[in-house]
Amino acid sequence: KQKARPLLSSEQAAIRFKALHTSLESDLALAKFKSIDESQLNSAPHLTPRQELQNLLLKTRIKRLQGQYRASLLLAQQALKLCHKTLSDDAKSTNLALNNLATEYKIHADFSEAKILADLSLANTQKLRGKKHLDSAIPMTILANIHKEMGHYPQAETLYRDVLHIHETQLPKNHPLLAKSLNNLAVLYRLTGRQKDALPLFERSRAICLKVFGELHPDSA
Repeated sequence: KQKARPLLSSEQAAIRFKALHTSLESDLALAKFKSIDESQLNSAPHLTPRQELQNLLLKTRIKRLQGQYRASLLLAQQALKLCHKTLSDDAKSTNLALNNLATEYKIHADFSEAKILADLSLANTQKLRGKKHLDSAIPMTILANIHKEMGHYPQAETLYRDVLHIHETQLPKNHPLLAKSLNNLAVLYRLTGRQKDALPLFERSRAICLKVFGELHPDSA
């Protein structure tokens, strides 16, 4: 196991999150999460373990979108501990928590820990749902993003291609997730100097976003 990098400061994490953050996490979503009264989440009575997990995942997302990255990391760690303690027989919930924490570590540039969690989630999800299931595309995308950040471009390309195949075969032709997977692969191609390969993917992604979101949405730019 590689030695984990020291966690970034909140300011450094904020810069990385802004760079990694796609506009599918839109300003509307940010406004929605910022408006949530967290006291209602904290005071909800008699939660089941699964409800408590959903609560923690939502609070993690709120803190992340509000730029409170240390808090979001701690909440994500708490969510996975809850799964190990009370939801060990619930593989789907555990995979959600693994994906959530892997994303947090990626934001903090702790790629070693992020990759361990994403690998585990992908293996678990493929065993539970199958390699071509839409659920498997989630940890696959996280793992591809990690490989891209680490400079492992061939591994990232393979994963992005697999995700795109899943989305192309199982989602409607104008689904936002398909636009996102097209964009992810296009960004990698552009990063590696393959502009001719990137351009048609960018155009397909933009066409979907124009149809779904309209001209004023950031993804349609």
